[in-house]
Amino acid sequence: MDLIEEVARLNGFDKIPVTNRITHAVSAEGVQQRTRRELGQVLVAAGFDEAMTPTFVDAGENELFGLSDPILIDSRVRRTNNALRGTLLPSLLKCCKTNQDAGIADLSVFELAKVFPRDSACDAGILPACLADVPSASSLSPAVSSSLPKQKQKQQDAGETPTTHEGKMPSPHAGETPATQEAHLPREFTELAMVTTRDLRFLRGAMEVVIQRLAPQAKVEFRTSQQRQSGDWRSQAFAPGAAAEIFLDSKPAGDLGMIDPAPLGHYGLEKPLAAGRLNFEMLLAYAGTVRQYTPVPRFPAVHRDLSLVLDEAVTWRQIEQAVAAASQPMRVGLEYVVTYRGKPIPAGSKSVTITLTYRSGEGTLRGEQVDEQVQQVVASMERELAAEIRK
Repeated sequence: MDLIEEVARLNGFDKIPVTNRITHAVSAEGVQQRTRRELGQVLVAAGFDEAMTPTFVDAGENELFGLSDPILIDSRVRRTNNALRGTLLPSLLKCCKTNQDAGIADLSVFELAKVFPRDSACDAGILPACLADVPSASSLSPAVSSSLPKQKQKQQDAGETPTTHEGKMPSPHAGETPATQEAHLPREFTELAMVTTRDLRFLRGAMEVVIQRLAPQAKVEFRTSQQRQSGDWRSQAFAPGAAAEIFLDSKPAGDLGMIDPAPLGHYGLEKPLAAGRLNFEMLLAYAGTVRQYTPVPRFPAVHRDLSLVLDEAVTWRQIEQAVAAASQPMRVGLEYVVTYRGKPIPAGSKSVTITLTYRSGEGTLRGEQVDEQVQQVVASMERELAAEIRK
């Protein structure tokens, strides 16, 4: 209501038409609204609670997450919490601290909101007045600040809303086209962030369910990642060796991992935390996908377990790629079972057990048909990963 009143005041109350009827257009739920609702349903069912946190954080908090050059507003407007958050993680970690102090030991929370990572296209030091609590001269470009009448400058310094003689807000960059003005705005996008006191496997499972629900046709990959360069929206918040990047159809879409001890110590958090983020706008690109009906298979599936001795450095993604290298149209599933280390497995190696699932739409598979398919996978494993069948 405050925004509507301000718009009406600037435009002029006398220009608002008066009628004896009130109409309200009823429209169907849009794709974004429906996607947000479905996302909330999935995460609440998984045991997460939704959080709503402030957009502003301290500049130092952004630095903890690899964002060393945050977008600031004038210190005369806000002396603390005067930086736009480049990620939702600082806000959610503070939420975890509040719950910890209240004696809540087990916690899983998520938030879906805008973030404002620094971008090289941003006009350094300029924040649009609509993003600040009160407009100030330093939030405008020098050219605009110097062009304002002195009386308006005084109003501005006093915390009043500056207006032109037509009663409108001054343009942040006078004389520029709307497209050029838009280039000076901070880069922003909607981020989904999740934090939990449970382990990383639980978080990954929740992330996979979200993607499967909202983007069922997207190819999802989790790739092991190290610390990233400063300024990347996928921050340096995660502990080395305990983080992964998320890709949708080979495009970076987010990350997840265990929070590094430095942020945990900064917020006074006592328990390890797993966190993950997704670019919600990338998920929206898949929203509305029509699910395809698939009839119930007429013939039973055949499952075969394989225990493979592999080098310790081999990842699950490499195993998936090696299995995929053996082209098999009858293979309908690949599942991880367990990893074993110890005698008689040599030091520096591990035993990984996987389950291969085969099915034919033309009839029940015979044992020799499946054996032939399994041998192709074994040959691919030996060739690609120097794997050995565990005796």
